[in-house]
Amino acid sequence: FYRGTSEGMTNLAAAKRSSAATAQTNIAEQVKNTVRVEFSQAMEAGAYEETSGEYLKNSFFSSVDNLTVSGVRITSSFVQRVAETTSSGERIYYRAYTLASLDKEDYKKLVQRAFSDTSAQVSANKSAKEIAAETEKRFWEAEAKKAE
Repeated sequence: FYRGTSEGMTNLAAAKRSSAATAQTNIAEQVKNTVRVEFSQAMEAGAYEETSGEYLKNSFFSSVDNLTVSGVRITSSFVQRVAETTSSGERIYYRAYTLASLDKEDYKKLVQRAFSDTSAQVSANKSAKEIAAETEKRFWEAEAKKAE
């Protein structure tokens, strides 16, 4: 679950849209960051030749950066109407909060797409292709252990 907020907008619909967009952006960035970190940890579990390992890591990160995160759902939202007294009178604006989520299955599909894209990118490099397969195996094993 990730939160998005919007503050100070005088248009209610715009405040809602802004907070929803922020929540979706936050979840996409956090998911991509999590995948990068988990992949790096899976890679560090093996001792690889530096050049092929770095090539694979850069290819994977590029794949992750280019992924479109789908499956984000708006779970809930709340809007607060704020009346502020100023020297020129009363100013009305809105604070909007949105909570978004991504199902575990959608997360897994995203990760699988990143691994597939990476495998396609490194297919000509035998060493990187082997490292990719081993890293993907360790990645999913670590995910399974977390679920226990």
